[in-house]
Amino acid sequence: MNILAIGSHPDDIEYGCGGTLLKYAQKGHHVYLFIATQGQAGGNSDIRYQEQLHSIEILGAKEVFWGGCGYPDSVKPGTDYQAGGGHPTDKAQLYFCTFS
Repeated sequence: MNILAIGSHPDDIEYGCGGTLLKYAQKGHHVYLFIATQGQAGGNSDIRYQEQLHSIEILGAKEVFWGGCGYPDSVKPGTDYQAGGGHPTDKAQLYFCTFS
């Protein structure tokens, strides 16, 4: 099964449902993360980016998608996610969303 977890900022997913995602990944499911911003309002975005990349290794996630296309944290973008290869939700069967 393909699973997409959606978070507003780096580390939201790990705090909200990281344990559940780890269990799914350990059972052979394909876990993907979508992070809407780089979290610059909550700290150094370069550090948070690197921490997020490290967390996908720990969770066993396949890939992290970065949304917002450079929009700053805490600003609602006026456009949809635009990236090559289609929208990250195209193939997911199960979604996890965190609330912050």
